[in-house]
Amino acid sequence: MMTYNHDIVGIYNRINRFLEELFKGVSAAGSQVNEFDFSRLSSYMVNIRGYIAWVVGQPHLDCPETHPKEYVQYNP
Repeated sequence: MMTYNHDIVGIYNRINRFLEELFKGVSAAGSQVNEFDFSRLSSYMVNIRGYIAWVVGQPHLDCPETHPKEYVQYNP
């Protein structure tokens, strides 16, 4: 997947990295989630929400010499 916005790439990459870690975690194959996995999932949600809040709070880019630039998202 390709985009011209590096902030979207950051959000996409974080979400995919967290999903990959969740699917490969110790509790992934079982029907129960242990307290460590739940704590990790909570920290992922806090991280994503914090990053999105940071992105939204940034001023618009004014970089006519460096934009548009293609960014490719991380695909595990």
